[in-house]
Amino acid sequence: MSLSRSWVLALSILAILMAIAITFTSQYIIIPRHAKPTEYQSTYFSLPTSANVFVVGPQSLTKNLTGLGFPLSAISFVNPSELPSTPSGSVIIIDWNYVNKTLHINYNELARALENPIGKNDLIIIISKDPKEILMLEETIAVAWGNHYHSKVIGFPVFSINESSYIVGFGNNGLTISVVPINQIEQLQSIMRTWYNITHKSVNINTAANLDPIINQDPCQYIQVNYGGQLNGQYGWFFGTGPRQITAYYDGITSTYQFDYCIVVVNSMSTGIIPEVPVEYLGFMNYIPGFSGGSFAYYRAGINMTTAWDDYYGVLNGINSYMGYVGGTGIQPGTITCTPGILSYISISVPLPGGVTLNFQFQPTASSTGTTDRNFITDFQSTPTVSLNNIVWWFAFLNQWTCLPQSTSANAWYPVGFEVNSGEWALVQGANNLNTVVSPVYWERGVVCYGSYPYENAFGSVVYFVLEYQPGTPWTVKQLSINYPSGVRTT
Repeated sequence: MSLSRSWVLALSILAILMAIAITFTSQYIIIPRHAKPTEYQSTYFSLPTSANVFVVGPQSLTKNLTGLGFPLSAISFVNPSELPSTPSGSVIIIDWNYVNKTLHINYNELARALENPIGKNDLIIIISKDPKEILMLEETIAVAWGNHYHSKVIGFPVFSINESSYIVGFGNNGLTISVVPINQIEQLQSIMRTWYNITHKSVNINTAANLDPIINQDPCQYIQVNYGGQLNGQYGWFFGTGPRQITAYYDGITSTYQFDYCIVVVNSMSTGIIPEVPVEYLGFMNYIPGFSGGSFAYYRAGINMTTAWDDYYGVLNGINSYMGYVGGTGIQPGTITCTPGILSYISISVPLPGGVTLNFQFQPTASSTGTTDRNFITDFQSTPTVSLNNIVWWFAFLNQWTCLPQSTSANAWYPVGFEVNSGEWALVQGANNLNTVVSPVYWERGVVCYGSYPYENAFGSVVYFVLEYQPGTPWTVKQLSINYPSGVRTT
């Protein structure tokens, strides 16, 4: 792999060709609001003093790095030529302006220097003062990962961030890339915590349990941080986008859109002509307005299985298996109705391989359950138990006492979570052969209108995973790529 502007153009063309045609299966979610907004919880995190932090940059960075949670005793300044020999599980910090302007190192040379660190699951943080450099530095990390694993990253998030940022990447079986504005310290520390818990800790999940409800938290991040150590082959495999945060600016005020998507593949397989592997699809989104007085024009999310079937299975080169679900079951949350003065919660129950069931709750609401399926497609000739469908959740924030639309409050959280825990992966090529699959397409869309301002805040995202089943004793699953076919946007 080599680094070029034409490579970026090719990705853009690929994104256009992968347009998502979404048809809806509707679930209506009514979410009354508390009078008091949900408070933002601090995510401050500091690495332990035993950590290894290697910096390519000027000594003047030291003060800034300690303020970000890097222990002074752990920081060592090195040359780029020393990066391939750093210990596994290190943090690598690159000041791109220093590396490029002072050391005269280009994108290709930096990618080569990062090949070994990215393969050892080091956390790569590149500091870019120039927003115009962000896309190429994302590509640099992607190329480093691809060169190390003799693979190719066919998609990564493209963020419209017009300010100095951290470009953060890590991954062994799969690659995670995030772009974090310099002033979003808590977001950077959240990614650091996620990476550290994946690479340095494990939690025993071999105990059947139904844990207390987890309120207003990202299910994907919670699972990755607390159970990722044993969802790396022992009980199953976890693959996720990692938390993403995009900001929009209007009249000097910032609104924030957050999302996270993930898939859990269970280390279990049915017998038969077409073996099947259980999977779970999860998603999270959150809107944090900078203004009060807005109203949601719409706020919805979906898991689209038919697009993956129609556009990728047997069409995209190498995609020779598919994912769906046990039709009509395992969809959470279900339909919600509003009853004035009655308080309950949107909730999803996530059974993890190994016996733990996690319960997540989002915002007080009145609740009842029901689903409506449309465009129901089943491949009866191959796997009659794996169904394909488009599942859509619609969310409406209402006053808990009147059931009337609730205006947004500045800096309040509007989080929701959703899942399908009855997913199935049909290994069409059989258990003794490679099976490559495009996951269902995860997507979110929202629009908030502000009547007192000439302003409409639109946000959204589209993501799918490409996974590979590898036969053997034991068999395993690898992530080949995370793809953002229409990018991530907020306006």
